[in-house]
Amino acid sequence: MSWRSLQGGKRIKAGEHSRVRALVRGGLTAGMVAATGCADTVVHDRSPANETMPDGSLPGSGGVAGSAPAMTGGNASTIDNPPNVLPPFGEMDAGPALATNFLADQAVANAFPVSRVLYSWTTQEQYEALRAGGELLVRTERPGAGGGLIRQELASLAAADDPIARALTAPEFQRARYAWPNPWATLLGWPGESYGTKLIQIELREEAWLVVVQEGWARVVDSSGADVPQEEALASPERIGAIFHVHWAEDTGCYGSFNSGGAGSFREYFLPNAAMIARWSLDTEEMRDRLAADLDVLSAYRDHRRSDTEQLYIAFETAVACGWQFEHRLSHVAGLDAYVDALALASPLYEPTVANLDALIVALEGALFEPNPFVHNNP
Repeated sequence: MSWRSLQGGKRIKAGEHSRVRALVRGGLTAGMVAATGCADTVVHDRSPANETMPDGSLPGSGGVAGSAPAMTGGNASTIDNPPNVLPPFGEMDAGPALATNFLADQAVANAFPVSRVLYSWTTQEQYEALRAGGELLVRTERPGAGGGLIRQELASLAAADDPIARALTAPEFQRARYAWPNPWATLLGWPGESYGTKLIQIELREEAWLVVVQEGWARVVDSSGADVPQEEALASPERIGAIFHVHWAEDTGCYGSFNSGGAGSFREYFLPNAAMIARWSLDTEEMRDRLAADLDVLSAYRDHRRSDTEQLYIAFETAVACGWQFEHRLSHVAGLDAYVDALALASPLYEPTVANLDALIVALEGALFEPNPFVHNNP
């Protein structure tokens, strides 16, 4: 029995479960009373006084198993089965338990998004070009998609006289690649759009700086997450290795219980400076091991979701966007907060239904490879 079925199919909000349990217990008790014909009765509790003795009798019953004190009242009668032997109200079966540290090592916090190891999906054509000695950063825009929202936002900030954004519009930052700290969170992409099925692992130099662009402003941090003074960043822009960009859909509204919109929101790492990339790799055993480990974690989550009947009370895309923006927690749905913290896209393909998780697992399995290492180390 699910919480949805107990409420006639309505979604239950966080914090309402105790009230629902009380209502259901009350309903079960009332139903039993009606079945026995008792008009005026007292509700028995489960205190020690109502527990059975080792021989099955009730305390004070004279040792007769199954006997109980007669109930008093206008139309009282004796219940054949004492209340203490009734089945307790069962908790919902939430499926196989998730590890307590589920996806904890994959969380990306907007306020502290430092990550030196990143992953990027590419096409078969680009993969073959890279193995043939091609450069990692070759595109100034995606065919048919332009330079992306990050380019538009940087241009807008530069026009508003943001000095960091203006520095990033220089020619040396025009060729770039998108990436994310885990491989699985971008593999499915958006409906009708794919980034490719060949994986690249990218490692930034330790001295590389990260520009954080979100909510209309830009700041620079170092590899430890400490803020870099603007004057220092502008004096050495060649140390900028990546941009962490968060885009919230314009209709995103996160106001207590009034959450809405969010579809189309996303997060990304934008790599515009090849000089700050220490190395990039294809088909290494380390990369395959990473995919295999992600498959294990996501398979466990899929198995958990298979029998977990908890439901979101807001749209998935809204939950993701608000989770990123104000760290709204949805802990009434096991594992969802950690899952959202690891995501890059508020894409419907990533809503954690069993079908979607199955599709993600199949896609990851299809991306597995036999190790055939190709590692490019930048001087």
